[in-house]
Amino acid sequence: MQKIVFNRSIFSRLPIKSFYGMADAAISPVLMLIATPIFLTYLGVEGYAIWVLINSIIASLSLFNFGANDVLIKYISLGLIDENKKVLSTIFFIQTFVVLFIYFCFLVGVYFFSESITKNSVQIVSILYIALPIFFIKQFEQSLYAFYKGHEMFGHVALFSTVSKFLFFSAQVLLAITTRSIYDVFLAGLVISIILLVVQMIYMKKTHKDAVFFQSASIKKAKSMIFFGGWNWLSSIASILNSHSDKWIVVALLGLETFGFYSLGILILNQLHNIAASSVAWIFPEISNRKNNGQLLSERYWRLMLAVIVGSYIVSLLLMHSSFLFEWWLNTEIYASAKLYIDIFLIIFPVFTLSIVSYFYLLGLGLVKEKFYSDVLVLASKVLILYFVIMNFEIDKWPLVFLIFISIQFISYSRIICKNIPIKIEYLYSLLLLQLSVAFFRAF
Repeated sequence: MQKIVFNRSIFSRLPIKSFYGMADAAISPVLMLIATPIFLTYLGVEGYAIWVLINSIIASLSLFNFGANDVLIKYISLGLIDENKKVLSTIFFIQTFVVLFIYFCFLVGVYFFSESITKNSVQIVSILYIALPIFFIKQFEQSLYAFYKGHEMFGHVALFSTVSKFLFFSAQVLLAITTRSIYDVFLAGLVISIILLVVQMIYMKKTHKDAVFFQSASIKKAKSMIFFGGWNWLSSIASILNSHSDKWIVVALLGLETFGFYSLGILILNQLHNIAASSVAWIFPEISNRKNNGQLLSERYWRLMLAVIVGSYIVSLLLMHSSFLFEWWLNTEIYASAKLYIDIFLIIFPVFTLSIVSYFYLLGLGLVKEKFYSDVLVLASKVLILYFVIMNFEIDKWPLVFLIFISIQFISYSRIICKNIPIKIEYLYSLLLLQLSVAFFRAF
């Protein structure tokens, strides 16, 4: 009887937690839907491509956050007020040191290699002077959200994150319309980011006794977080490089204009994936607290997997038959050039979501070392396969090769999961084969 009540108490909270996660993740795609045609109109295709490329570069610097956000969620969900003060302060201290060091290295690099910078790269370098601080500020902001997630205050995260993203994008859109300058777009983002961070830190300080940003930093506490944080950081490096490596390869081999159209397709894929992942992200702290109950985790794994699969297919099919929305969004000419990439990535999307539940299970179970090895394998296969296919084959539907390293990731994650909770790996392999069969049928 006690077990039944326990299950109900957990799943009765699932809808509201999923709603908060999806609300937080959905705001970015919605704002991107609004901002993208405006950027294309006022900045041009190449200006928009530069905007995407610079965001890709600075987002890749997340590899230097040492897995801070997951560390905060895991430790704060388990700790007391005094311990939480040490965790948050230690993370903030480490982040401050790292971001200052990175910016110093950037300035030194520009100084010594200024003569090697080409004319086409001068604009990008000048923008990075203000784009890098935006990334640093956003890292601190994400740590604040991780603090709330550790306390399972998902409503606060949804509210603050939504307001922050809305004001951030609005400021950039306004400057794009009024100045048509990509530099001013990033400058507006920097100013609004500073203001928002200060306001959020003041609010958190006044409402939480354990919100101490620097005073309680501890070397001892940093050492105690090294195993989980260290392996999770290494895994994050591989994941971040995995997320952005295709963009760099496409730019280098196919050019900036082609990348501009490709980026529209990959943007849709990534944003849809983020929404799907956010709908089940609440499971991470709960797995961390209940990792010894293998039967419960197994049942919940299949429920979440089914929900993600069904939801992804519904979204994929609806968008595949909504060309008029994309034409309205981008205009007919731009959509015609990007349609191939958009359609292929919508077909890939349901397969891409297969690893979402496993991802949070690996974090919750503390299997970050195993996850790191898996992520390195996926990164290596992605870079090699993409480079080989683009260089040697002139085929329109080359993005379908994404299915190869997506499958490698799912198989690798599944093997780890099945060793730690009672799930038959044969079922997962069958599920993957079914998904791949459907994807190829839809593509051809």
